[in-house]
Amino acid sequence: MGKIKFGATVSDGNIIPVKLSNQVVEKATNFWRERGLTIRQVGLDEGLQQATITAEGGTIWTTDFDKYMKRVKVSMTSLAEKVQVTVFMELPGAILSAKDREKASRLMEAFWDTLSKASSI
Repeated sequence: MGKIKFGATVSDGNIIPVKLSNQVVEKATNFWRERGLTIRQVGLDEGLQQATITAEGGTIWTTDFDKYMKRVKVSMTSLAEKVQVTVFMELPGAILSAKDREKASRLMEAFWDTLSKASSI
């Protein structure tokens, strides 16, 4: 029998026109840290082909999306001079209002913008 989960999930994927590097992973890590999440794990293979970031933080005792508990997993895969990025965000027990969905969309857009600017490092 599988594990039953209740809550909201937000996922998105994008191809960013930058080469996968330590700097790109650092930019992604800093993005989530600046939003109050604790970085639990960062993995980058030696060949710079794949990277993962796991972060979490917040509290379930609020209805404020920005402060609500989030568990985030970012996966990056090198595609030559580009990187395919997938973000999976879990908000345990949350029910997202239309306003919260807009905030989640803006959060993802800000993340993509941050990574796109990583090429100017």
